[in-house]
Amino acid sequence: TVLVQLSTDYHGSHHEFEERILEVEGVSQAYFTMGETDFVVVAHLPGREMVERLLTDLETIDEVRGTNSTFVVSTLRHSHRALENYDIGTLLSELTSE
Repeated sequence: TVLVQLSTDYHGSHHEFEERILEVEGVSQAYFTMGETDFVVVAHLPGREMVERLLTDLETIDEVRGTNSTFVVSTLRHSHRALENYDIGTLLSELTSE
C-alpha cells in the first residue's frame, strides 16, 4: 500500500480536477484535503513496478506540481465501521448529552 500526497495547481472546481486523479489506474481511494497537500491518494499495489507506474501517471497530470509518497510497512487497524472504534460508554454519553 502506498499513500501519495499531491500538491497541485489546478484552476476551477476541485470536482473537475479530481476526475483526472480517479482515472489513474490503481487508485483505490482519493481524498480532497486542506493544508500543504491538496489531495491524498491510496493505492494497494503488489509491487514496485506498479507503484512506479502509478507515480508516473499521477505526475504526468499537468496540474500536479509534486508528489510525496509514503509506503505502508504494516497495517495497525483497517476498520470500515468508525463507531466500532469507540467504547459504548463514550457513544452513549455523546448521544445523550445536550
